[in-house]
Amino acid sequence: MSRWLVFCDECGDHSLGKINPEFPLFLLSLVLVDREEYVTRIVPSLARFKLNWFDHEGVNLHSYEIRKAKGPFALLSYRSWREEFHD
Repeated sequence: MSRWLVFCDECGDHSLGKINPEFPLFLLSLVLVDREEYVTRIVPSLARFKLNWFDHEGVNLHSYEIRKAKGPFALLSYRSWREEFHD
């Protein structure tokens, strides 16, 4: 069993045929995390953050929904909450 965990994700539209002028980006990213740090610090911190804002920790933090204040992130249409959320 490896000491390390790798998380990979993409953001944006990979299609070059029709580029969205409001979000003309396509990103690939990854993060390498120490397994022990993940278990002891990251998971509890993320759960605490989610439960501070939502009724459960099953909410997925999708950048599109956060930026557009859609779905469970509709509360971010209020400026003071949005600023606190981003802080």
